[in-house]
Order: sequence, then structure tokens, then C-alpha cells
Amino acid sequence: MLATQPSETRHADTRIHLRRLLSRNTRKDVKRNIPLDGLSFHEAEVNAFFKNLLESPSTMLKEIKEQDEGEMSALLDGCMLGVSLQSLETQDGWSNDKKWEMISEVWVDMLMYAASHCRWKEHVHALSQGGELLTHVCLLMAHLGLSRQCRPEVSEQLAARSQRLDDIVGHEA
Repeated sequence: MLATQPSETRHADTRIHLRRLLSRNTRKDVKRNIPLDGLSFHEAEVNAFFKNLLESPSTMLKEIKEQDEGEMSALLDGCMLGVSLQSLETQDGWSNDKKWEMISEVWVDMLMYAASHCRWKEHVHALSQGGELLTHVCLLMAHLGLSRQCRPEVSEQLAARSQRLDDIVGHEA
């Protein structure tokens, strides 16, 4: 439903960029002959990489930037975002729960934006093949009256509100 080619290219470039950094930072006795486009990463290597990133962000971010060879890698952007989010806890005194609440709100906003900006033609096509998350979100938004694509008539909203009021008042009497 959304453009796939640029995101697939960016994903592949990011994996290559990370593989290059992991290969460079792995001790010689631990190095393995893994091709740059290899699909698997060793958990210990990745954990060490992110531990170094959190312990020495400026050094690691500079190294990531140096290793970026003009690809469409999202690694530097992702690491900068991770460092910024972590600083909310360490420097700004946010609780872990508050940080995750903010992250979840941003994800919901992005999901709703993407769902409402796909054309109905794409949603119908997706439904014919079982549907996608964006289609289900779009339909739920339309059902709740949250969609610009399919707004209920004002008269329907007023009638529904009157019915709810009658139900509430009727229960109290």
C-alpha cells in the first residue's frame, strides 16, 4: 500500500552498513567470514555495538557517519534517535514508562496518518487479499468517524448522540 522499493533499498543498505561496522569492531579472534550482505548478525556483536553506543554516543555516532558510504542507510538516524530517547531518561529525568508512552503515541499518530492517506482503491485491493494493518485501521477510523475519507453526516452524529442521551436518561428514570 505504501511505496516498497525505497524502503527495501534503505533496509538493505542499513543491513550492509551495520555488517560493515560490526565486522570492523569485532575482535580478530571472534571475526567470522560473513559476507557484507549477510542476513544474520550475532547477538553478542549487536549487543556490544549498542552497549558501546550508549556508553560513548559521540564516538560511536562519528564512527557510524564515517562508515556511511553514501548509501541510503538509516543506521545513523536510528542511532541518533535511540541516543536522544535514552537521554530523556538520563538527562531529562523521564521515567521509562513516560518515554514508552510518548513512543506509543507517536506510533499511533503515524499509523493513523498512513492509514488515512492511502487511497480507498489500495484498501479494497488489500482486503481482497486478506487485508493489511493499515486497511483495518482505516476501516476502524471510518467506523468511529475519525477519517477524512469517510466522514459520517452531521445528522447521523446528532441522531446517535440523541439516542445515547435517551439511553442514559432512560436508565436513570
